[in-house]
Formats: sequence, structure tokens, C-alpha cells
Amino acid sequence: SLLELLKSPEDVIGANTRADKRTWDLLQLVLKGTDGLGGAYLKDKIYLEGNVACWQLAKEYPELIEYGDLGKFDITNPRHLGILQAKGILPVLD
Repeated sequence: SLLELLKSPEDVIGANTRADKRTWDLLQLVLKGTDGLGGAYLKDKIYLEGNVACWQLAKEYPELIEYGDLGKFDITNPRHLGILQAKGILPVLD
């Protein structure tokens, strides 16, 4: 709602309507493939959570972002980092 209000502060009702629609669209995307009783298809939610976690880590260790594309590992998982650091693939961080 705040982003929509920033875009058009003179149209509060329209901004709220667009924000509500965007929220509903995101919920449908995240919860697609379910009848409401369970078994939701959560791929998009998991991708988003992973992306947010990576950027939160980058706030503290920005140098790690460039390593994220080296392979299939999670730069926010200490176990993954420890293995790769032990092999000399990633630098040891303080």
C-alpha cells in the first residue's frame, strides 16, 4: 500500500485497491495448486525466502554474493559454507 501511495498520493482509494490486488495476486502465485486443504505448491515462496536470506547475508558479507553462482549450494547455510571453505573454494570469513 505504501508503494502504491508513493506512486499516486492523490489517489488513496485507487492505491489501496491496487495494493490489495497485488497482495492477492502474490498469494495466489505462492499458494497455487492447492484446494485450500493443504499441499500448496510453494516453489515461488521458497525462491523468495532464499533470495531474501541471501541479501540479508550480503548486508554483513557482501563479498559472498559473487560466490552464489559457483554451484548448487546455499550461501546462507553454515554447513555448506564450512565444507566449501575447508576445500578452499570459498574464503574463510571472520
